[in-house]
Amino acid sequence: MCWQNALLNTGNVAADGDGEGAAAAFGECLALMDQDTAENKSGSDDPRMQEIKAKVLINAAHVTLLSEEFEDSASALEYAVLHMNDLPDSREKAKDLISLGLLIRDVQAQLEETDQELNTIAHRVFTQAAELAEKYKDSRSLSCAYGYMGELYEHQQKYEDALKLTRKAVFFARQGAFADILYLWQWQTGRIFESAGNRESAVTAYMDAVSTLTPIRSMLFSGYRSGRDTFSEKIKPVYLGLTDLLLKQAENIADAQARQEKLKQARDAVETLKSAELEDFFADECVTALKSKIRTLDRSPANTAVLCPIVLPDRLVILLTLPDGMDQISVETTAESLAEKALLFRIRLQTRPNNRFLHESRALYDWLVRPLAQKLKEHKIDTLVIAPDGVLRQIPFATLHDGEQFLVEK
Repeated sequence: MCWQNALLNTGNVAADGDGEGAAAAFGECLALMDQDTAENKSGSDDPRMQEIKAKVLINAAHVTLLSEEFEDSASALEYAVLHMNDLPDSREKAKDLISLGLLIRDVQAQLEETDQELNTIAHRVFTQAAELAEKYKDSRSLSCAYGYMGELYEHQQKYEDALKLTRKAVFFARQGAFADILYLWQWQTGRIFESAGNRESAVTAYMDAVSTLTPIRSMLFSGYRSGRDTFSEKIKPVYLGLTDLLLKQAENIADAQARQEKLKQARDAVETLKSAELEDFFADECVTALKSKIRTLDRSPANTAVLCPIVLPDRLVILLTLPDGMDQISVETTAESLAEKALLFRIRLQTRPNNRFLHESRALYDWLVRPLAQKLKEHKIDTLVIAPDGVLRQIPFATLHDGEQFLVEK
């Protein structure tokens, strides 16, 4: 079976950047397999041949997904499901079923409307994977099967069922000490609690996820990196989600000292996220050595304020450190609107044949500085230290304009 494995491996390597080459390799492999079976050279009952065919079908479906051929992906997945049903039970089959279920989930996410048939197939595939994993005492696969089933129920807003399955996933991940998937289920538990309106339990779950993730984060960055943005999909949202919850809690705390402590926790979560972003950007775990030199401020020097904008999906929160402590100001805008305005401002500022950039400059000033104006005046602030996040790193804050002056002129 050397040629089957060779074509499978060729397709896998090509999939990371050469979709057409990968599709050609997988197609050739399937054609030769079918020809072999028809001529009875290998036989359709050869278990190893059928396992390889299953992987080829799954990977071929993955390539169509990467090419954004979603309808073709759905058809390819249905064919793969039919083939998987004929395979004998094995530990490897459980893993392939989980891979198949994840691809169905990804295709589902790209379709304009929810495909109930695909949803049903995904649930059946994960259920079958869980049964096989239990049969072969495979704790990791069992944890993944339950966790991804819980995710399906989460998206369907069936939070009670989602929580039960996710707790099973947490149990088996802990049993096998699989920290790299344990944090995913702890994060998922936090999302479920938050969606169900239980904010206290959500914060606890998010903190568990961060505690599990932080020590292993460098392991997730080391070695080969695929084109998929794992950091933005599976790491940044954990820290950002915790920050969001802590800021919401702080808003509802009347006691000034307790509120300050909660804001510090939110600030620390943001700083940890920024350290993680540096590691990811430089692809170098050694960047963490710089952390020992970082000093955080709970209060700023006289006449100085530290402005830390936190871009959340549904709002902008400005964390302001003043000489007498910390405060937060929420601004009604979305991450998408802020990104569009900031990028247009940067383009117009760099290529300006005129002063059209001032329109975006004033809008950004209204979001980022004007809401703080009264507090800055009260504390006689003449120096702003700005720690921007995300897309805001691309703009020079000194050029923000209030309608009369640039910020640097103040």
